[in-house]
This record gives sequence, C-alpha cells and structure tokens, in this order.
Amino acid sequence: MTAPRIPHLGADLGRVSGWVDASLPEVARLLLPGRDERGSWVPWPEAARRGGVDLTPALRFSDLAASAGGELAGAGAMLSPPLTAALVEALTGQTSTPDAVHVALWPGYADPEDAGLPECDDADRLPRLLTDRSGGLVVGRASLGWLALRATTWPPPRLPVLMWPSDGAWLAACPIYADSLVVSGTPPTMAALRTAGFTVLALSPEDPLPTEGD
Repeated sequence: MTAPRIPHLGADLGRVSGWVDASLPEVARLLLPGRDERGSWVPWPEAARRGGVDLTPALRFSDLAASAGGELAGAGAMLSPPLTAALVEALTGQTSTPDAVHVALWPGYADPEDAGLPECDDADRLPRLLTDRSGGLVVGRASLGWLALRATTWPPPRLPVLMWPSDGAWLAACPIYADSLVVSGTPPTMAALRTAGFTVLALSPEDPLPTEGD
C-alpha cells in the first residue's frame, strides 16, 4: 500500500506559499460568502456589485464590507451546508482517494473528539511545519463525506485548517476564521470548483496572503 502523500508547505504563513502544496501546479483563492445583517449568505460577486468595487484576488474582505456600508460580516471559516456539499462533490471527483482524506482541525474551534474526527495512524510522519501552525493542529483521517455530514449542524462548524487526500491531488487550506479557502491543485480541480458555483481566483505562491481572519 502506498503511503499517503504529505503536502510540501512553505514556512511563511503571511504568504500564499505557506498554505499551498508546492508540488501542485495551480493555486487559487476560493471566496467564502459573507453574512449580511439578517444573517443571509452573500456571495462576494454580489457584494462587489453592490459596493462598486472590482473583484480581484487581492481584495480584502474589510474593503469589500466597507464598500457595502459595513453591513457584511466575514465568513469566519464557515460555509453553508449546501455549499459544503457542493465543495465535497467537486473535490470528490478530483481525487482517487475520497475516503482517505487528512483533516487538520484547530482545537480552538471545538474539541476534535466532539467533531467525530477519526484518528490517523501516520501523524508521526507529518512535519512540525504542518502540525505546529496556528498554535497546534489535531490531524485525523476521514472521508470527504464526513465533512458534508459535519456541516449539517447549525451554525455550521468552522472549516478544517488543512485538508488533503491521501493521493495528494489537491490541498484546501483555511487559515483560522478566514474569509476564503486557499486551494492548490490541477486545472481540472479549479474548473470543477468553478462549475460547482464557487468564485475561484488565481493566486501566485509569492503573493501576500489576502485572507482576513484571526
């Protein structure tokens, strides 16, 4: 049995390179919808149209919210259950190992045991550059379906800080309380996410990390 692949992450968490797998050819920012004063999810393109701002990969959510009169709140690393299901479906089609996905949770969100995250037996293989970030992450292994099932609670739980399948086909990163996912993968992966309805904007690993959170 082939050992699960380990992402090649950079050390600078203030740059995109710190959140992507350097072995994968494309990097992008997937924008998580914000929330308006009524608690409704508002996609970034809609908010940008309302505020009259250009939607660029470097756009800060605080600038987007200011253009809308300050009535928007960031996603805070949350995604609605329907969009989580869409994310899972898109990513499932882009890996040969959808039932073996490493999931790194930040214990500050919730107890990983309460989240029902199965343990993984190769945590000792993971570099400290990965496990020690954000004050320490708890890594387990689950199917992508676990993520969709977990999102059916309300309010939706925060997204994993890092998530990648055992075949290493893609990496999805969500810094703590962030407004976006940073995704590294192949052109078909990015196309699948766009087809699923997500706003996906290309980034360079050398770019400053554009997400805002904690």
